[in-house]
Amino acid sequence: MQVRGQVVSGVQRGTYFTQLGWVIETIHEQMGWRPYPGTFNIRVVEEDQPLLVQMCAEKDFDLISPQAQFCNAGAKRVDVNGLPGIAVFPSDDVRCHGQQIVEIIAPCSLRERLGINTGDLVQISWLNPGKGEGKE
Repeated sequence: MQVRGQVVSGVQRGTYFTQLGWVIETIHEQMGWRPYPGTFNIRVVEEDQPLLVQMCAEKDFDLISPQAQFCNAGAKRVDVNGLPGIAVFPSDDVRCHGQQIVEIIAPCSLRERLGINTGDLVQISWLNPGKGEGKE
């Protein structure tokens, strides 16, 4: 399954989050790579919003904080224009973006690797394990 969206700027908290020891460790255990500092933010186009809701509901693993001051988040394996990453879905009470924004953590700078800028359109693909489907 796939959703499309525009690259947007974040609130500048992703670098701190992606470099926390427990975040690095969990992603390395689950994905086999260490996260690049920061998140890649995408505003999903309106017509793909229903698919985004489905994607959020089908997490692959959790990022569970050992410290009470941090929230837990669900994570979904995705790729962005063919490059691997995970979409991160923090709980609604601490989410700093609207529901239409997806935060992606990747092993590299997706902006640099893909040669894209704010406002460019990208495609997020994911496996739908509940239906046994591959990437469409």
